[in-house]
This record gives sequence, C-alpha cells and structure tokens, in this order.
Amino acid sequence: QALKDELIQIRRLIDHHRRNLYQSPSWERSLIEAVHGSHFNDLEELEQRRIEEFYYHVEQEFQPYYRQMRLQLLDCSLETTILQRLTYLRNSSSCKLVKQSAQYLSALRYFYVSGLPMREIAAQIGEQHGYQVSRLLNLKALREDSQRQMLLLLHNLFTDWVKEKAEPEHRQMWEEQPGIAIQLLDESIADIRNMFAQAEAEKYDGHHENNSLVAQRIRNFCIGE
Repeated sequence: QALKDELIQIRRLIDHHRRNLYQSPSWERSLIEAVHGSHFNDLEELEQRRIEEFYYHVEQEFQPYYRQMRLQLLDCSLETTILQRLTYLRNSSSCKLVKQSAQYLSALRYFYVSGLPMREIAAQIGEQHGYQVSRLLNLKALREDSQRQMLLLLHNLFTDWVKEKAEPEHRQMWEEQPGIAIQLLDESIADIRNMFAQAEAEKYDGHHENNSLVAQRIRNFCIGE
C-alpha cells in the first residue's frame, strides 16, 4: 500500500509539472531553443534584418516617389469622393436628393472658392437655412471618405512599385507577408492622416478661411469644373 501511495504521489507531481509547462506562454519557444540551440534566434535576427533592409529601400526609393505623386493622389481621392457623392444624389429615388444633386457642386464652389458662410450659401442655392447646406455638403464625410480613398491609392501605388522596382527578395517578402506594407508605409500613412487632420481642424464660421492643403485642392477642383 505504501508503494502504491508513493506512485500516486509521483504521478500527481508529474501531472502538475506538465500543466505548468504547457500553460507557460514561452514553453514552445523554450522547447525549440532546447532542440535547435541558437539557430532559432539566428533566424529571427535574419528576418528582422531583411525587414530593416526593405524598410531602408522604401525610405530611399519609394518615399521620394510618393512625395512626387502626393498631390496627384490627393486630387484623385477628392475627385473620386465628390463625384461618387454627386452620382449618389443624381441616381437616388428621392426627389429631394435629386434636387440636391443640382445644388451640390454650386454649394462646394460657394464654400471653398467664394468663402461664403453656410447661411449665405443657402440663399444662393434656394434654401432657407445654413444647416441645410451643412447637411448637403457633409464635410466630415467628405474628408473621411477622401482619406480612405487616398490610403487605398497609396496601397495601390506601393503595390505597383514593389512589383516593378523592388529587389526580388523584397518582392517575395511582400508577397508572403502583404500585411507588412502597413509597417513599411508608416511615414506615408502618417502624412496622409495629418493632412486630413489639418483640414478637420479648420474652423468654419462666418469668416472662415480654407488654408489647409485639402481645402486648397478642393478649391482647385471646383474652379476646374
């Protein structure tokens, strides 16, 4: 009986040890390191060096290309968003929204080119109240949708650059880990977000001034239409 009790106690100790081992978040890593020694760490360091080298090439080669294309990407994103809004209004089954489609571009011009406050724009487009113009223009949605569109264009620009200009090993890395683009493009992404944050920070009161880059490019679009 004493031997049986001792075996039971040993079994409990073994089970307890196994539970602690497998519940540890690093047990798999410890096991790999025990089997492969420092080879596992070497592979990690090699992968990190490859990413850092890719990042260096992005900074040296893609970032100047992005800066060169920056205004074109912004203009395209704004134009796409504005025309999508206009198409939505024109194709609506609501007579009210169809009417707004005839007012939309005029309201944009009065706001960004003429600098009129909402209440004066209302009188110019046949409405009575400034809040009606605010709803029509929906500037918050215009900025947010344009930012998303510009981030999408940035991704497409980077994809084309990787396929055409990047080193073969970097192209392979991107194909295997497409999500790495977010890490590699952190500078460009921050630039785009800051661009639209500046536009959002502008105060639209009775004497508003649209000096942000986003406002300037919307003004150029309105003048060209």
